[in-house]
Amino acid sequence: MIKKTVLVFLTISLLLTNYLNAQQKEKRKIKQVSAISIGSTYSSISNIKGEYKIGITALLYQEYKITKKIAFVTEIGYSQLGIKGKDDNIRLHYLSAPLEIKVYLNKNIGLLTGLNSDILLGSNQGKGKFQWLSSSIPIKINFNVTSFLQLSANYNIGINDINKSYDSETILKNNWFGISVLFIKL
Repeated sequence: MIKKTVLVFLTISLLLTNYLNAQQKEKRKIKQVSAISIGSTYSSISNIKGEYKIGITALLYQEYKITKKIAFVTEIGYSQLGIKGKDDNIRLHYLSAPLEIKVYLNKNIGLLTGLNSDILLGSNQGKGKFQWLSSSIPIKINFNVTSFLQLSANYNIGINDINKSYDSETILKNNWFGISVLFIKL
């Protein structure tokens, strides 16, 4: 069910991105913002006792401003998640692909939410212990510091079980907080 939902969401997003690019070619005024995002994650995995794990994140950011107050945002990049458990120190490496809607509260503050799909690239636990796809709902706030710099804070709520064979009876979900700096292309 989750895989079908993610595939449908990705397909719709791809079609919307193509549509927005086509509209821009027709001289409609769809403003685009491109950026590189670098930051840190503070993550945990539900139902594993332990301390939060600090990781890194780096994303390419693309924003299509549809109206004065609403934008469609796509990102792709790398995220490091995990937990320092009592028995295990779990480090998960993901290719992240958030797709979001951004609502501008004013010219400097924007709220974002959507769907974050993470594809597992590797783990320090070996192959086969975690699902290849982790999905979460991001809740973000972006603040424009200057015309070329934004600060972003987000919380991602895990929505699917990432457990494959780590502990067969336990539902595990990625939950994480992140802080990033976005360097905007002028």
